[in-house]
Amino acid sequence: MARSAGGPRRSLLVERTAATVDLRADEALELLSAVQGPSFRTNPLRGAPPGPAGLDALAGRLPAGPIEPYPWIGEGFAFDGPTHELSACAAHRSGELFIQNPSSFLPVLALDVQPGHRVLDMFAAPGGKLAHAAARAGGQASFVANDRSRPRLAKLREVLELLGVEHVELRADHAEHLAALLGAERFDRVLVDAQCTGEALLDLRRRDEPRAWSLDRVQRFSYLQRKALRVGYGLLRPGGVLVYSTCTYAPEENELPVDRLLRHTSAHLEPFEVEGLSCPTRPGRTDWAGERFAGELDHTLRILPDERFEGFFVARIVKPSDATD
Repeated sequence: MARSAGGPRRSLLVERTAATVDLRADEALELLSAVQGPSFRTNPLRGAPPGPAGLDALAGRLPAGPIEPYPWIGEGFAFDGPTHELSACAAHRSGELFIQNPSSFLPVLALDVQPGHRVLDMFAAPGGKLAHAAARAGGQASFVANDRSRPRLAKLREVLELLGVEHVELRADHAEHLAALLGAERFDRVLVDAQCTGEALLDLRRRDEPRAWSLDRVQRFSYLQRKALRVGYGLLRPGGVLVYSTCTYAPEENELPVDRLLRHTSAHLEPFEVEGLSCPTRPGRTDWAGERFAGELDHTLRILPDERFEGFFVARIVKPSDATD
């Protein structure tokens, strides 16, 4: 493959990403250099309902730039202006809206939290997805929110307070220890928004990127993600749903951990599609580097970035109602 400018590490990342999403190297470089404009969601927990009514409720507390709805999610909007104007507006300061990339709405849609559900968020900080799930459940679900980093946990607490989220137990445990620490408790929903190499967050317009990325780092995260998925699945009640998501492209961090869970448990994948989703997508890979994955992996969803969406991967995993694992 042709080498891109910027050194062997940069070239390898571009080549791997191109192979992952079936693009040319120059197209993958453009994908890894994409910059997204700001988006936000309205927050009914602070009195801003979905859709046009939400914007009407925020009249006079929004910035002046044009705002366009995302037709596939009632509470989501794109802002045609600089992020600092959005973050400075009165509605943001009050928690009536929350700045969030639309890709991060997708795990919440896949999780489909309902009133009365008990939910475990294994890597919860900074809290946007948990707060969104709570809002979609009308504030009637309860959560265990875990993050090992105490500074990140402090940020999570701040976000939840701002957005009016209640019924949350905060924990600062290693994800791999949660099974032992939570004992016999089981959850209706588990979110594993996994720590990852964040390939989709890199900006290769910067000549010094990727500074921290390496194949060794990809493999280390892959190992930790596999362990986290096994723990999360074990804490899921029969009939429950686990959503696995990342902001990276590497199949070692996306399809491979899910494939290993499918091989060694009763788990199965449900197709996850969003009607009218306005961004480029790919189904999950069923092979990589000479290895075949479960055919079900094509039920997963990979988001390619554009002017609004960051790169993302989402898998909706179900535990059968008669499962014993």
